[in-house]
Amino acid sequence: EVGASASGGNTNETSINLGFKAGRDSSTWRNTFTAAADYKKSAGTTTVERFLAKHESQYKFDGRLFGVSLLQWESDRFAGFDQRLDLPMPRPE
Repeated sequence: EVGASASGGNTNETSINLGFKAGRDSSTWRNTFTAAADYKKSAGTTTVERFLAKHESQYKFDGRLFGVSLLQWESDRFAGFDQRLDLPMPRPE
């Protein structure tokens, strides 16, 4: 996925959007990888700057039961955080 726009007039704006998603599915595993980047500049000021990378694995125990593991990194300086990392945690014994 690729997108871009530019406009001029009273306010000059430029935006770029990139996205990628790939996956593999087998009889017992499903894996997906997602990446995205969004950037926007308006009147010389950056107003959007977001990056995302995500990997998700699903293990299929049977037709109705599966387990999920998610690893995700996100950076969005306009959403109140610089970076966020989500990791799966093992269950305590």
